[in-house]
Amino acid sequence: MSYKHFDMEEFLRQTSGSEAIAREVAILFCRDYPVEIAEMESALEAGDFETVRRLSHKSKSGFLIIGAQELYDVAMYIEKNIKAGNLDVADKLRQYRVLGDALLAELKEAFGI
Repeated sequence: MSYKHFDMEEFLRQTSGSEAIAREVAILFCRDYPVEIAEMESALEAGDFETVRRLSHKSKSGFLIIGAQELYDVAMYIEKNIKAGNLDVADKLRQYRVLGDALLAELKEAFGI
């Protein structure tokens, strides 16, 4: 089955072909993502751009493992722009939320979580 928000083939390649490992990674994402996105949104609202940047940076490797390239690109944009002093990232964080929520739903479907 093909998914819009992640590449199952890449995900399995990143986990040495192990569906069990991929499922564990998916479970961790499903557990951690809602907490992290809420923290990012609260930090942005409070003007704590360093927390938004740090969490964007932290999320990128997971997105690469999962094969969620579009979400990786958005996280990279947020991180790089904040680091460069461009703090106008609210629209990108909304995009991050939409893509992340869609990824969460797809992972739950794909792995029966």
